[in-house]
Amino acid sequence: MLSTLRSATDGRPPVIQLWARPRGVAPDALFALLCGDLSAPVTFAVDRTGWAPTVALTAYLRALPADGWLRVLCTCVEIGQDWFDEDHIVVDRLGRIVVQTRQLAMVPAQ
Repeated sequence: MLSTLRSATDGRPPVIQLWARPRGVAPDALFALLCGDLSAPVTFAVDRTGWAPTVALTAYLRALPADGWLRVLCTCVEIGQDWFDEDHIVVDRLGRIVVQTRQLAMVPAQ
């Protein structure tokens, strides 16, 4: 469920916030890790849509998630001409950070 897609028109970096949970079961470690790369690329917020191939992805499993929805916050420090970075923080219903990811990807062609 997409909660927020804030564009970068206000001078701040783009942000995507969403909520996720698996159907019929509690989220496990693998689902939490999947949430670390679940969103559309943050470049969508600046109208650079399309395939954004991942060059590097680092994921940290910080804790096992509690049962319930997971909140995913996707942020970006810089969208360059060819490359962009993307960070995901995955938080469980208890407010604990369960996954952190950092990704370097290519900006979709215009």
